[in-house]
Amino acid sequence: MKRLICIPLLLMLAACGKSLEGRYVLDAGVGSSSLRFSAGGKVVQGTTVLGIGTETETRYRIDGDTVRIGDGQGLSLVLKILPDGQLEGPLGLRYVKQE
Repeated sequence: MKRLICIPLLLMLAACGKSLEGRYVLDAGVGSSSLRFSAGGKVVQGTTVLGIGTETETRYRIDGDTVRIGDGQGLSLVLKILPDGQLEGPLGLRYVKQE
């Protein structure tokens, strides 16, 4: 009987992990940057500078209060997950959730 109670409880706790799904935006004045996180560890990085935009799909993983973005074969972006849900990057720049 105890096992029947424990199994659903463990499944609910596992489902309550941190989730970043959605779109986060950084407005840097001259251009903008966005991160669109989806299930399965995928993220699309979008950048617009002087009206010209690019998008790149890559992977991400969450380690505690840190998000590591990159494919593991080159440069990666490390962001801190703040208590209010914003993501803080290099130089204190913050991505704010839009969706």
